[in-house]
Amino acid sequence: MSPCHWWTASTRGEVVFDCNVPLDYACNTGQRGDWAREVIKWAKTEDHTMLISAMAHGEILAVLRNLELRQIADNRKMHPEGPGDFAAVDAQTIRSLSEQIWSVQVRPVVLSADLRDRCLELRQNIVPYDAWYVAISERYDAPLFTTDERLVNAIGHTNSTCTAYSFRTDTERRNREQNRSRIE
Repeated sequence: MSPCHWWTASTRGEVVFDCNVPLDYACNTGQRGDWAREVIKWAKTEDHTMLISAMAHGEILAVLRNLELRQIADNRKMHPEGPGDFAAVDAQTIRSLSEQIWSVQVRPVVLSADLRDRCLELRQNIVPYDAWYVAISERYDAPLFTTDERLVNAIGHTNSTCTAYSFRTDTERRNREQNRSRIE
């Protein structure tokens, strides 16, 4: 998969990654993992700063712990648009992921009163930990990158100014551009 020319960062070179992007980057052997690796490679190459929730590491480690203990794949993988297979997760994978995440410039964002209030406003459509990423995206006018298609759909049902990029939206956009170029 080639890099997508439509990816953007904020005017300050900031992007928001939810926890799914680094997880898929390190553990997903499918197309979503390939997409996550392209996104992170792009962010590194462009020297962008990744804005994350201050709890991101705990969130990532909790998911990895569950994968390691149960060695199960995300149940979405059975869906045709699912994330693909997850590699076996062990202590080495967890350590490697931690190193890879920190190879990108990262700035944790603490949950302030205004971000908390925005998360509460979004609660009808978006679960709190995902709302945090949306609120960060809005506050810093930085695009949100995710492999969580449910989150992208939920953002569409809010009054959010968040621009979200995902594997599915990139695939759909690429297909539209290819079809347009065939017609022309």
